[in-house]
Amino acid sequence: MTVITQVLLDPVPLRLVLRPKTFFANARDLALLKNFIAAQVPSYVDLRSPTIIITGDRDTMVSPKINACALAAILPQAKLVFLKGVGHMPHHAAPEAVAAAIDELASPRQTALVPQRETRALVAARA
Repeated sequence: MTVITQVLLDPVPLRLVLRPKTFFANARDLALLKNFIAAQVPSYVDLRSPTIIITGDRDTMVSPKINACALAAILPQAKLVFLKGVGHMPHHAAPEAVAAAIDELASPRQTALVPQRETRALVAARA
């Protein structure tokens, strides 16, 4: 069992999340999130930094279509990576893919990122 798996199975974090103040703060954040995001969306087209968006094709918590795909379509220098068989936490399920994306962004020889359509086809072809 990995350390990450042990942490996820440990009942202590669940008890911490269910503390009344913590639970209320999380609920408030969730209630305010939609309006906050809606206010930010118009600014996305102004972002010029290279971006890699990683999502799992089995994420049931945050819809890849509504979130990752939409964001990648708006950002001028976005690369969208779909990970087959991965859910909501790609950094746990596929840490090597996340590390590779970080390395790609941090590379001093980084060139223009692959457009979204090409990236989707590349990931699908690897499956």
